[in-house]
Amino acid sequence: MKRTTLSLASAALLGAGLFAGCGGDSASDEDPADVLERTFSGDKQVDSGVLDVSFSASAEGESSGEASGSLSGPFQSEGEGALPSFDLTASVSASGAGQELDFEGGVISTGDAGFVNYQGTDYEVDDEIFQSFRQGFEESSGQAGAEPANPCASTEVLEAAGVDPVNWLTNLENEGTEDVEGTETIHVSGDANVEQLIEDVQAIQAECGEQVSEVGPLELGIAEDAIDEASIDVYSGVDDDILRKLDFSFAIDVPAAAGGGGSADVSLSLTLSGVNEEQTIEAPTDARPLSELAPELGGLGLLGGLGAGGATPAPVVPDPGAGGAGTAPSQEFLDCLSQAETAEDAQACEP
Repeated sequence: MKRTTLSLASAALLGAGLFAGCGGDSASDEDPADVLERTFSGDKQVDSGVLDVSFSASAEGESSGEASGSLSGPFQSEGEGALPSFDLTASVSASGAGQELDFEGGVISTGDAGFVNYQGTDYEVDDEIFQSFRQGFEESSGQAGAEPANPCASTEVLEAAGVDPVNWLTNLENEGTEDVEGTETIHVSGDANVEQLIEDVQAIQAECGEQVSEVGPLELGIAEDAIDEASIDVYSGVDDDILRKLDFSFAIDVPAAAGGGGSADVSLSLTLSGVNEEQTIEAPTDARPLSELAPELGGLGLLGGLGAGGATPAPVVPDPGAGGAGTAPSQEFLDCLSQAETAEDAQACEP
């Protein structure tokens, strides 16, 4: 009886151990290189989601200053090759060299109409301009009989240049599973391989027909010595191998002997949530005509881009009585810009 009881107890313990081994967190035991390979290769279907990108930078020394910014909002595919719907909000703040910058704005596309938000006010893009933009996007995506998109404007250039992003990281570690906006992910950490990054960037430039300056051992050594720390953290979905989060940070310390004399810390974070979930993107209800935004941006030299669908900026009218400062454009001038279809049309508008 005792033997039977002992045998049953042993079997129970063995079964419990096997069950724990099979049902444990196997994702934490995966080879981090394999996780990265799956994440950055193959076709990943991402039709919708919520994007959140943020960055910060600070510098000390001869050129001190700091900057931060963000870009966030939902997006939704409208079909292969079609302009997607999105509602993206951006903000940037920076200070340095005695100057400061603060900007808040955004862009909205419902697929049929476009809007711009500037400092809390929504403006509707002229329908003709928006349709022209949408047509250009669809043509660049290989639609409407156009040539296929330039590989240099997509990730296809990586394969063409023989570049594997997995090689950009060294000292890989599987940090286990972590929750990212409600999705279980595998967290892989590593250090940036500076030499490989430089070589691959040059390979991509050469593939795209750009002139590349050779980086010799001396320049490479300076770059590697200047980077005190460069870390990358990748969070990949356990169930679908889709990238959910990417954190990148590095610190630079360039000695005066190498032509520097300063230091900088830079960090970048990208998060993707709500992947392939239905996103609601609606047009603002109180949007004003885009032409009303022109006076706000006249001093920034952006009138041409907004008033003439990407035409060269229209000149600002000098006012001798104001020490040469630009005056606000007249309504006739704004109306002319809103109807301009080419850069020549915009330049012909009388201020």
